[in-house]
Amino acid sequence: MKTFNYAKQAHAPDWYDGMNPLHVAATSGNSPFYEWYGFQSEEEAHDIACGFNSQSFIDAFVLVGEGSTAKFFHMEDVTMDDDCEATANPGTTPACRQSMVDAESAF
Repeated sequence: MKTFNYAKQAHAPDWYDGMNPLHVAATSGNSPFYEWYGFQSEEEAHDIACGFNSQSFIDAFVLVGEGSTAKFFHMEDVTMDDDCEATANPGTTPACRQSMVDAESAF
């Protein structure tokens, strides 16, 4: 069961803590439709990202690995083999939650 907090509103909800690395906001300009995410764990953030389906997200990120060790990487940080299996390029790091939320968001 998902326990994360989510709000779509102009101002940060009471539960949002910008200093918490598991809290992410998608904001740009001035809008009543900002998105505020408050994940409870790294695993939950990953599970929610697995459900992101905007074209911007799909075009920008790829899941590398399987099971509990799978991580999202920026498309430019992976190499695809002939079977469309992605491998992270040496020296790259997994994508951050902020960049994934930004891609999924309307902003």
